Amino acid sequence: MYKKKGGDSDYKELYSRRFMGLIIVALGIISFLLVRPLISVILSSIILAYAFYPIYERVRFYLKSENASAAIVALLIILLIALPFFFLANSLRLEVADTVTDIYLRIRQTGQGASGPIIGKVCNESEGFVCSLIGYFNEITASQEVRTYISKIVERISTWFIDFTSNMILSVIRLMVNFFIMLFIVFYLFKDGRRIITEFEDVLPIKSSHKKRIVDKFSSVVSGVIYGVTAVAVIQGVCASIGFYIFGVSSPLVWGLAIAVAAMIPLLGPIVIWLPLALGLLISGYSTRNSGLIIRGFGVLLYGALIINSIDNFVIPKIIGGRGRVHPVIVLLGIIGGLKLFGFIGLVMGPLLLSLFITFLRLYYEESIGLIVG
Repeated sequence: MYKKKGGDSDYKELYSRRFMGLIIVALGIISFLLVRPLISVILSSIILAYAFYPIYERVRFYLKSENASAAIVALLIILLIALPFFFLANSLRLEVADTVTDIYLRIRQTGQGASGPIIGKVCNESEGFVCSLIGYFNEITASQEVRTYISKIVERISTWFIDFTSNMILSVIRLMVNFFIMLFIVFYLFKDGRRIITEFEDVLPIKSSHKKRIVDKFSSVVSGVIYGVTAVAVIQGVCASIGFYIFGVSSPLVWGLAIAVAAMIPLLGPIVIWLPLALGLLISGYSTRNSGLIIRGFGVLLYGALIINSIDNFVIPKIIGGRGRVHPVIVLLGIIGGLKLFGFIGLVMGPLLLSLFITFLRLYYEESIGLIVG
C-alpha cells in the first residue's frame, strides 16, 4: 500500500510538472505573438537603456531619486533624437519644396508643346564631354512625341509621390507611437535594470564563470556597436562636408553636421540628407536651364553613393570587431543579416547574436573537453 501511494504521488507530481510545462509553453507562444510587432521597439529600448545607463547612474547619484533621474534621462533621449529629426525634416522641406514644383511645371509645359531645350545648354558641344551629353539629350527630347511621353512619366511619378507622402504620414505617426513606447520601456529599464539582470543571471543554468563571460561579451559587443556607429557618423559628416564644399553646396559644415546626426538616428541614415540635396541641385539646374547646377547635382549624387554611404560598409565592421573582440567577418555578416531580419536595430542585434552563439559554442566545447579530461 505504501509503494502504491508513493507511486500515485510520483505520477501526480510528474503529471503536474508536465501540465505546468505545457501551460508555460502555450503562454510563452501567446506572449511572443502579442509582443512580436514590438520586437524591434523592445530591442531598441534595451540598447538605449544600456547606452544611457551610465548617465542615469550619474544623475541618480546627485538627485537620489530613481523616478526623477529616469525621467530626466528619458527627456534627454527625446532631445537628442526627436529635435534633430524635426530640424532635418524642416530643413529638407524648405530646401526641395520650391524646386520640386518648378521641375514639375517645367516638364508639364514641355509635354504640352513648350519649345526650347529641356536642359539649358550654356556651352558648346566641343567644350566638353558633359556638354556633348546635354546637347545629345536635348536633340532626343526635341520631338513632341518624346515630350508627351515624358509628361506621362511625370504624371505617374506625381501620383506615386502623393501615395508615398500619404504612406509616409502614416509611417511617421506609427514611428512616433513606437518611439514613446520605447521611452516608456527605457524608463523602467533604468529603474529595474539591475534587478532584471540579476534575476536573469540566476535563472541561467550555467556556471557563474560562464555567466560572467556571456555578460562581458554582451557588454563588449553593444559598446563596440555604439562606439562604432558614433565614430562612423563623425567620419561621414567630415567627408560629407568636404564633398559638399568641393561641389559648391551652400553651408557645407551645416549639412555635414546634418549627415552625422542622421547617421545616428534609427531608420534614417546619411542618404536622407545627400540624396535630397543632389536632387535639389538637379531640379534647380533643370528648371533654370543651368548645366553647372546639373553637373554639381550629379557630382553630389555620385559622391554620396560611392563615398559617404560606403564608409559604414568598410569602417563599422573593423571598429566593432576591434572594440567588441569579434572577427570583422562575423560583424559584417551579423550587420547584413540583422538589418534584414530586425530592421535598424539589427545593426546591434546581428553581431550580438552571432557573437553570443560563438561564445556558447566555446563554452560547450570547454565543458565537453573538461568532462573528457575529467
